[in-house]
Amino acid sequence: MVNGSATKGLLVLATFAAAAIVAVQGAAGATTRLDPYGTTLLDGRKVFPIVLAKGPERDALTPEDADALDEVVGAGVNFFKVGPATIPWTSADVNDAHAWNREARERGAYTWINMATLSKVPESSQLRAVVTALKGGDRADAIGMWKGADEPRWVGTTPGELQYAYCLATSHGEEKGWCAGELPADSDHLWVTIQAPRTARSPTSTASTTTRSPGPTGSTRSCTTSAGGPTRSRRSRRTTPSGRRSRSAPAAATTNRANSCCRLCCRSAT
Repeated sequence: MVNGSATKGLLVLATFAAAAIVAVQGAAGATTRLDPYGTTLLDGRKVFPIVLAKGPERDALTPEDADALDEVVGAGVNFFKVGPATIPWTSADVNDAHAWNREARERGAYTWINMATLSKVPESSQLRAVVTALKGGDRADAIGMWKGADEPRWVGTTPGELQYAYCLATSHGEEKGWCAGELPADSDHLWVTIQAPRTARSPTSTASTTTRSPGPTGSTRSCTTSAGGPTRSRRSRRTTPSGRRSRSAPAAATTNRANSCCRLCCRSAT
């Protein structure tokens, strides 16, 4: 059941979607896929998504008065997460996402659209209106990926609650039955699901995992990093009673190379 305020928001978004269809029929956009090895393909090109979630504001400046978005894109960032994180989408959020698409494309970057609040039933009933409105924007080619629920397993969200939104936003699902008989709103972009680690967290460590999923809760690649104590990449030595030196295990379980990978992967998940 949808309450009065949500119904009003749905009508507003539906109006935006209808206007977008009239203004930009069949607007072309970026296409994202996974290759057989789990690599992200953007318009057929291999890319490694490095996402700021969230990055600087659109008009932000660096301490040296340079454009902040130019600065981070120049440092390697290629995706910006946009959209409300904990509240339903509104027409203002749609306009804000259009503005982010324009800024991203001016810099050769893309957007990661946050659909977390629309990824479960019944909230997903508004998903079609939002997707249609965004794909009808003048810089829809900046849309790179959709973002689904945050850590669904961790918070007890069932796969059945996520199937409809996933199918609607990707056109994938068991015999398309996940779309409840409706036509999908999009089939050009990846849907990203972020899962929490399955292992218990210790009081002195934290961890996060990024997964790019072909299904509402499945995953094809993950990277996990932990923090809470110093890491060491070289084995320490100690002297035994006999005077000989023996090698001991590293103080932490990760090497500098693994840390570098995970910093890129996992920081894009927050």
